[in-house]
Amino acid sequence: MLLCLIFFLCVQVQEETLSELKAVEHELVANQEEIAGYFLSRAKVVSQLIKKPGVKDYCRFLEEEDEKQFVGLRLMVAELRNASSTIYDIISKNISKIKSPRSEGAMSSIY
Repeated sequence: MLLCLIFFLCVQVQEETLSELKAVEHELVANQEEIAGYFLSRAKVVSQLIKKPGVKDYCRFLEEEDEKQFVGLRLMVAELRNASSTIYDIISKNISKIKSPRSEGAMSSIY
């Protein structure tokens, strides 16, 4: 009974770690898509600025969007740092359970 409980807890640690890694991966993909969208919209405005260089609204828009993107990137980096710290903490505290979910003597005591 105790071996089953230990095995269950080890597998649960593996699943928790994997789910945390997947959540961070999804967040990173969303961040990449957001950044790509920013560059696409910025390129459209720059092309309009090149066609009509006398319009100051385009320059103002670019400055404001660049500032907004900078603040967003700082937030993304902070979130990535926090997620990395959490994942490192989970993995470093449970490395033995992650590498092998069964204890060393579990197989010999079954037979």
